[in-house]
Order: sequence, then C-alpha cells, then structure tokens
Amino acid sequence: MSESSGTGGQQEAVFSFSWNFFRRRAPLSAVVLARRSVCQATILFLPVSAPQDKLATDWAEGCDKVILRRCPLCKRESIVGHGCRRKQAHDADHDWIRIRRGYCKCCRKSFTFLPPFSLPYTHYSLLAHVEALRRRFLECRSWDEAVPTLKDSQCLPDPSTVRRWSMGMDLSRLWPSFFDRVLARVACWRADRDQTATDWGLIPALAFLCPLRL
Repeated sequence: MSESSGTGGQQEAVFSFSWNFFRRRAPLSAVVLARRSVCQATILFLPVSAPQDKLATDWAEGCDKVILRRCPLCKRESIVGHGCRRKQAHDADHDWIRIRRGYCKCCRKSFTFLPPFSLPYTHYSLLAHVEALRRRFLECRSWDEAVPTLKDSQCLPDPSTVRRWSMGMDLSRLWPSFFDRVLARVACWRADRDQTATDWGLIPALAFLCPLRL
C-alpha cells in the first residue's frame, strides 16, 4: 500500500474520537458534548483497504505506511509523519502490528492512525472478540472453551476476560448489540457530518463481523 495524502474519498472515511473517552469511560451523551466543545481528537481510523475476501488476514497490511494529511481540528492539509510504533492486536493471524503516527504543524497535536479492527488501548482485535462470542453463544461452549485461537498462543486471554467482553450484550440480538457496543466505544463522531450509517468509516469493517448474527 502506498502512502496516502488523505484526500478525496479516503479522507471522508476517517472516524475520530476523544482520547479521554477511553480513560474515563464517559456516557455517550457526555462524550458527544465534549467532542463538540473541546475537540480532543487524537485517534484517526484508516479506511478499510484490504479486499473483502482477505479482510481477516490482511486488515493490518500496510497501515503503517498511510498518513491522512487533513487535520480534523484545523481542517488543513497540515499533518506530517511523526514516526511509527507497535501495538498489540492479537487474533488468529496477528500479534503485534505497526501503526503510524502524525503531527499537525498548525495545531501542534499528535495523531495515531489505527486500522478499524484494532481499537485503542486494547490487546485483542475485534476478530478475536467475535470468535470468542460466537463460540460462547452460538456454539454454546463454556467460557474456557470460548477463548479465541491466537497466532501467539502465549497471549491467550483469561476466560474472565472473554466473559467481560460480553458484558452488557443483549443475548437475544447478539449482532446488533455487539455493533452498538463497538460504536459506543468509538462514538463521538464528527459533529459536522451527517450521522447516517453509510457515512461512518467503521461500517465497512464492522459489516465483516456479521457471522455473529443469529
């Protein structure tokens, strides 16, 4: 994947949110209000670039080479490269992935560019979450048996961790409930965008997780 300037349709797929949301676990309504007044966005999701038939294996491919140039705060093409780092994103095909960071020369803010399947401050990809929940609720396995298969077998989550992934889910509507919970974690969408499903940058990625549906 070549380095991107983040213009045109690709920039439209960006989804940003507040760093403070993950630290404070604030209610969705409070996060939306904070996002509109403070603009503490430091995380940018990259558009899904892997082919649909290879999403499971290639979702992180080349994400460390992409820079979205347009700053969501000052709206200028002012973001430059600011190095790379490693992040845990465990599932059957990934362990550690490389991600890119950026810096706005105008706002003097740093940004982290993440692939949609790896949420901030998490060690396991959404694919690992889905596999565990499918084993537990669709295949009726125990919590011990629901632990997902990982590329690095030394990093398996505890059954209690897997159980925690399901907390708050409506078991009668697993897929919509999972979908809502993920969107809530990355909610605080850009106030200047139409809040319709077809416009959200995470929708193409989350649609891939549809086998969780009953």
